[in-house]
Amino acid sequence: MKAVIYARYSSGRQHEESIERQLEICTKYAEENNLLLVGSYIDRRKTGKNDNRPDFQRMIYDSSRRQFDVVLVWRFDRFARNMDDHAAYERILKQNGVKLVSATEPIPEGAHASIIKGVIIGGNESYSIELAAKVKDGMKKAAQKGQTLGGGRVLGYRSVDKHLVVDEGEAQIVRMIFERFYMGKSLSEIASELNSKGLKNSKENPFSITGVQRILSNKRYIGIQLYKGEDIGIRIPSIVQQDIFDAVQIQLKKNKRAPSRNREPEEQYLLTTKLFCGECKAPMSGVSGTSKSGDKHQYYACMTRYKKQRCEKNYIKKEIAEKAVVDVVKKTLLHSNIQMLAHEVVRCCVEAQDNGELLRLQGELKEVKRSINNLVDMIEAGRTTEAIADRLDAREAQRKELEAAIAREKILHRIPTEDEVVFFFDNFLHGEIDSPEYNRYLIDILVNSVYLYDTAEKSKQKMTVLLNVQNGLETVEIDDIMECSSFSHMVSHRGFEPRTP
Repeated sequence: MKAVIYARYSSGRQHEESIERQLEICTKYAEENNLLLVGSYIDRRKTGKNDNRPDFQRMIYDSSRRQFDVVLVWRFDRFARNMDDHAAYERILKQNGVKLVSATEPIPEGAHASIIKGVIIGGNESYSIELAAKVKDGMKKAAQKGQTLGGGRVLGYRSVDKHLVVDEGEAQIVRMIFERFYMGKSLSEIASELNSKGLKNSKENPFSITGVQRILSNKRYIGIQLYKGEDIGIRIPSIVQQDIFDAVQIQLKKNKRAPSRNREPEEQYLLTTKLFCGECKAPMSGVSGTSKSGDKHQYYACMTRYKKQRCEKNYIKKEIAEKAVVDVVKKTLLHSNIQMLAHEVVRCCVEAQDNGELLRLQGELKEVKRSINNLVDMIEAGRTTEAIADRLDAREAQRKELEAAIAREKILHRIPTEDEVVFFFDNFLHGEIDSPEYNRYLIDILVNSVYLYDTAEKSKQKMTVLLNVQNGLETVEIDDIMECSSFSHMVSHRGFEPRTP
């Protein structure tokens, strides 16, 4: 199988594996598992809390071109720290026939695979949230002391001992920008004048219209230091007079264009890759369209029928199918089996853990400690020599290296406790049932596949949900799902054009 490596480094962490180390670990894993490496995607100094990562997006796009079969990561948190992003993008990979694999977090094959992965990813997000809170708290405390927080430099100021002071040369540029706008010049005219004089912004680049507007809106120039948009009472030297700044803000509001309409959120078909036609076993995918009256409708359709081939499987409304599956998971599985699932998840993690390296390191540490004790005994018996002292120092250094290596190995192969898994599932029981993000994650983790059948009664369909449970796959049947036969009529309706997302 062909594989690519995705590696990411976020500068905010002090103990994070370097890109080179991630590549080394993933390469070793590929060699040991007969994977042919055909490339790598690397994002340096990019957070995993969002998907704004160039090489990540390029990798997702390339997966649709069937260039590889596996995306290999050092840990799942390299792929994404946000649970919703992780689920959404892994689903895209799955649709493109690509599997996501962690080189250091083994997921055993079988019914509990997706559950174990969900616990790991949930733990990663919790860590990310905790870390972000600590960083945010530290930054706010620094801001309250009047200290600069790094980031982009502000035109007109420079940092001295972590405090902002006026750079008089640049301050003249800032005052000129405010004066020109106050006298009626447009943003475009101001930017053109500045650039014609060869003046540069804080990044040593030419001025842009948006750059000029940001300067005119910046409260720092009247001495107010904001933190996350909040005035925390810290004052810095001002550059612009208050009355001119206030007049400029009034003019900016007048010039501001009306905001564009919010784009309709992207359709989310939560059962994609999970729902299959019970009649012909083809995938059922989301289709939607707008009726003549302008109403939007969303359904799941058998792709065999959708392509006008032999199957006659009826469509089903998106919200009915998804709600039915979520209800089955919550009522049938979670309420009665949380403790059992927690026990099974931990057991599978223990069985899947490759602790050969850990055992080797612990064996070496045991031998080193035995040697240290022997050397100490010799010294206490009065047999002190320079050679023995040197050997003791060397063994002590070796002990510290081995203990550090063991600590790293335990972090890499950490096994969740049963309490942690129970807590993870308890969150599902109290999740927002109307939240698409909550439902999507619930389905991704706990549902293996869903089959939808027509019944003899034309007003009903039957759904079989196959769940990830202890003894293989458990089947749960649901009756009384209304058949949305009206869709069949609407497909041929003049004003309705179904489409796949």
